Amino acid sequence: MGQLLALLRPSSEPALPPVASVNLLDPVVSEAEQQLLNSVKAILTKSPAILSLLKQYQGCDEQIRAAISQPNPQNDSAAWDAVVPCVIKLRECYEYATQVEQLLPAILATFCATGPDGSVNVQSNLETHQATAKAFADFLSFSWEFDELKMSKPAIQNDFSYYRRTVSRTKNAGGQQSQLPVTEEVSGKMSLFFAYPSPFLKMMTDSSSVSALFALRTMTGCLIMYDFIHPVGLFPKASEVNIRMFIKTIQSHGGSASNTLLNNLRYATKTYSSPDVPKTTKALLETPGAA
Repeated sequence: MGQLLALLRPSSEPALPPVASVNLLDPVVSEAEQQLLNSVKAILTKSPAILSLLKQYQGCDEQIRAAISQPNPQNDSAAWDAVVPCVIKLRECYEYATQVEQLLPAILATFCATGPDGSVNVQSNLETHQATAKAFADFLSFSWEFDELKMSKPAIQNDFSYYRRTVSRTKNAGGQQSQLPVTEEVSGKMSLFFAYPSPFLKMMTDSSSVSALFALRTMTGCLIMYDFIHPVGLFPKASEVNIRMFIKTIQSHGGSASNTLLNNLRYATKTYSSPDVPKTTKALLETPGAA
């Protein structure tokens, strides 16, 4: 895991000990992950085109402003003709996001898979699924780029709002718009997606329909990774993480899996054995159901 962590740490920080070997630059592809990676590759190859589309997005401010300030058939038509191609581009972005959303549970399940003894060994799962870890990192990197571009394009929401208002107004007036670029149902979902400042990262976070146990496994896995990545880690007094809150969450909602998850925090982390871990934190972690 040393190479993975090295990429995520400032160059000025001392290197962490290589607890597990995961190479993000040239990952080893195992036979077990090949089928999943075929699906991942089919989606990831589209990401440069999506980013390019977003970078070049210009918007229709001028046409929309004219249609609103001086409403007449000519201005209305010009605004509609300008907005439709933009909506088609936004639909492409949204469709890409839904493809990633459908794939994420399989990726996260790989990292949180239980071993023969029923425990979750994130380090081992990362070592045996290096290419999947690289794919997840690629999706995270893409999400930051996508959301940064989206936040720099306020015209996106203005254009899409005008499109929806126009469709609704025409429908209420008894008219019809031929060959709408998106259905009314998809339009509503796109509106919710683009309403957030960072829509792609939120989608990845909310990648829904996961059980509470899956969410807790994912959370525990992320905590363990954080403990190795961050120079301070999870447990010392100087940690920026409210680890007690996470422990209580596992104790309250983990059910029969609580002990397994808590044991992973005890034995799979780097800083739990540190001498400056508060006694109250250790006492809480050593007492199942103490929340």
